[in-house]
Amino acid sequence: APGSAYNVSVTAQPTNQICSFIAKQFGTITSDLTLDVKCLPGQWVGGNYQALAPVPLNYLLYRGKVTTLAGSGVAGFADNTTGTSAQFQNPEFLVYLNNALYVAASNSRRVRRVSLAAPYAVTTTAGSASAAAGDTTDDGPCATAKFGVMTAIATDGVNLYTGEYSPARRIRKVSDIAGTCTVTTFAGTGTLGYVNGPAATAQFSDIYAIVSDGTNLYVSENGNNRIRKIEIATGTVSTIAGNG
Repeated sequence: APGSAYNVSVTAQPTNQICSFIAKQFGTITSDLTLDVKCLPGQWVGGNYQALAPVPLNYLLYRGKVTTLAGSGVAGFADNTTGTSAQFQNPEFLVYLNNALYVAASNSRRVRRVSLAAPYAVTTTAGSASAAAGDTTDDGPCATAKFGVMTAIATDGVNLYTGEYSPARRIRKVSDIAGTCTVTTFAGTGTLGYVNGPAATAQFSDIYAIVSDGTNLYVSENGNNRIRKIEIATGTVSTIAGNG
C-alpha cells in the first residue's frame, strides 16, 4: 500500500547468469512500481562476479566426395559402356543436357556423351576421324560429320552448338540428337573477320565461349574483343558489347 516500505531481492535466476536490480530495490511505495532487472552471463566465484568466456561458434565442415565419372586417364579416343574405361584427349568443354554431359574434345574433334546414370557409359554423338575441310562438306549425318578444333559447346535445351577455331571459325549445330542426328553449319562463313547480319554471311574471330538462354546464343570472341548475339530462330548475328 502507499507509504509502505519494501525491499526485494533476486532469489532465482537462469543458469550461468547473474541477475540484479538496476534501481528501486528498496524504498517506500508512493505509486505503482516498475522494477528493472539486468542479467549478465557469468557466475559467482569466491564472492566475486566472473564473466563466462564467449561460447565459440560451431561450424559444420563438409568434405565433398570427388569421384571419376569417365576417362581412364590415358589420352586417346575410345568409347566404353563403363565411363572409367573410356578415353578422352583434351576434353576441355562440356554442357549438361537431359541427364548427360556432352563433351567437346578439341583434339579428337568429336562430341562425346557421358551418361550420368551408372556406370556412366561414354558414346560418340557426333564427329569422325576425318579432318575437317572448313566448308559445307563437313556437314551431314553425325556419324560422318567432320569438326575442326572445337573451342566451346552449348545447348538451347534441345540442340547442341559448338564453336570452332580451325580450319574455319564458325558455329556448328548438332540437331535431333536422339534421332537421325545431323550436323550443320549454323553461323559463320569460316573466314576470320567481323561481320554481323545473316548467319550464312557472318564472320567471327577466335570463338572462346558460347552460352544460351534458350532463345539466343551469346558468343565471346578473343580476336574481335566483342560479345556477339545470335538469334536462334532467325540466325541473325549482332554485337551486344565491345567495340573491338
